Amino acid sequence: MTFAALVIFAVFAAAFRLFRRIGASWDQAVVQTGTACGFGLLLATEKLSMVHTLHFVPLLALWTNALIVIVVATWIIRLNRQSAMESESKAAWTSLERDMALLIALWLGVVALIALFAPPNNFDSMTYHMARVAHWRQNASVGHYPTNIDRQLYQSPFAEYVIVHLQILGDGDRFANLVQWLAWVMAVAAAHGTTLRLGASRRAALVAGALVVTIPMAILQASSTQNDLVAGAYLLAFVMFILDPAADRRATWLWAAMALALAIATKPTVLLFGLPFGLWGAYRAARAMGKRVITTAVLVAVVIAIANGPHWARNTRTYGDPLGGSEESGQYTNDAIGAASLYSNLIRNTAMQFATPWESVNRRLVDLVGAAHWAVGLQRDDARFSWAGLPYKIPITSRHEDTASNFLHTLLIAVAVVIALRRKNRSENPAVAMYALCSVAAFCIFCAVLKWQPWHSRLQLPFFIVAMPLVAATIATRLHRPAAVTALVGLLLVASLPFLVTNASRPLIGMRNIFETPREEQYFASYRNMKPPIRQTVRQLAADNCGVIAVKTGRDDYEYPLFPLLESQLGRRPVIRHVDVENASRRYTEPGDFLPCAKIEYSAGGRMTLTRLR
Repeated sequence: MTFAALVIFAVFAAAFRLFRRIGASWDQAVVQTGTACGFGLLLATEKLSMVHTLHFVPLLALWTNALIVIVVATWIIRLNRQSAMESESKAAWTSLERDMALLIALWLGVVALIALFAPPNNFDSMTYHMARVAHWRQNASVGHYPTNIDRQLYQSPFAEYVIVHLQILGDGDRFANLVQWLAWVMAVAAAHGTTLRLGASRRAALVAGALVVTIPMAILQASSTQNDLVAGAYLLAFVMFILDPAADRRATWLWAAMALALAIATKPTVLLFGLPFGLWGAYRAARAMGKRVITTAVLVAVVIAIANGPHWARNTRTYGDPLGGSEESGQYTNDAIGAASLYSNLIRNTAMQFATPWESVNRRLVDLVGAAHWAVGLQRDDARFSWAGLPYKIPITSRHEDTASNFLHTLLIAVAVVIALRRKNRSENPAVAMYALCSVAAFCIFCAVLKWQPWHSRLQLPFFIVAMPLVAATIATRLHRPAAVTALVGLLLVASLPFLVTNASRPLIGMRNIFETPREEQYFASYRNMKPPIRQTVRQLAADNCGVIAVKTGRDDYEYPLFPLLESQLGRRPVIRHVDVENASRRYTEPGDFLPCAKIEYSAGGRMTLTRLR
């Protein structure tokens, strides 16, 4: 049954070939494949969930039928029109372009290997990304259920929808990490296509791909089950579509609407980054379409509502707010949004990207941030602009997907903005200048609205992805000598190599590397303190042959490993439900339909108590 998941990848490959046959370039075909398949997957998941049929057979039938339809359509089109692969320009690639493409493929391939060999082990994934997938699989529905970890409910679910399909058809989490990896591939293609739409050369477009593939945070996340890469890929896809030369057509805006809808369905913070680009696209559309822009805007709104409506409705029913409205979700936005929050967070979010391996240097940088606040009468650690009132700090350079910084890419973005906004460049290429303004505005909106958090580098990943075409269209375009391009790409690759091979959670080499460490131990790479209590609890439950378990957790406990470890020990999938729920999801508790044989209770300090009930 594990290999049944391969039908999903077969559909992706067939869809890519279909779009190529229709006439799309390779980068556009990749982005359209990700958008069309993603949108269809989202709708199918919601439909199957409505009747609690999110099971193996319905999913296998769904994907098999999709594959048959796409293959037949491709065959019919092949008989009636010339392929884009045959009609595209045959201009030969230079050796430099081939080398860049091969290096990009190498980086993608290495991370794909990590994604396949390592299990999900990110902390957030263990508490809610993968835990919610396990509950959905168990319930055969993505509907809300009683849980003490309400992030499993109110957070946007699309990335996990893809995982649950792979989980059910693959009978486990072997392919779970590939969702972010596939989004990374899509982001590379979207960066390539967007750079071309900004008027840059093919060589500059390949540099854009190299820029995306060497973002440290992207490298680290591409083998995890976080969702920032998925959000960033669809956000850049949206930007690519609105910059299409045919952006005056409703079909183009339908693609843009689907991409934006999927980005929102993955992570609502993309709205902060996407707002300036959306306004720019609306302006371009209004000039090109006239009054037709009104019906096009309605089309975009309808598509977004179709994609996100079911999840928003569930949140509204549970919390009275489409975005969740829980006590936790309300802690993320600044208490006062204005010039002060913008100034404070603009400095702090930027400074954290310049983390160094030397603690003394980082402390000095924190002091400079404090001095910049003091100069305008603000406090560096103002609780109004800091999540949970945490003090601002810059840790030493990290190779963890929660906190890694993007020093080199930050510098390149700053230089690109300066170049793009120079008077001469504004007149020569106004599209690049506007792209730079939108990028700056996107980052400023993010800073003005959201409180600073120690893991903000992760949340900024969509911004870095969207900004890479700007860097390529400005800096790479001015590197006329192949040696200069080689130096830039070489610097990017060398600087990213430590993140590629020594990922803190999934290292290729060194101690606890993914090839020598047992898979069940790798689940605890982000929180090793939980390995002893969870493994002991699982052994006790297996000894009692107990597979129906009640759990009482806190709001952020390490739940997911219970599912795969118990399944491995018992030889069957366990049934695990939350009890003694104290938040709004307790309304979904149905007394009398659940007879557990044991209860697990999490407590402070990573302790677990097992009580046998029968």
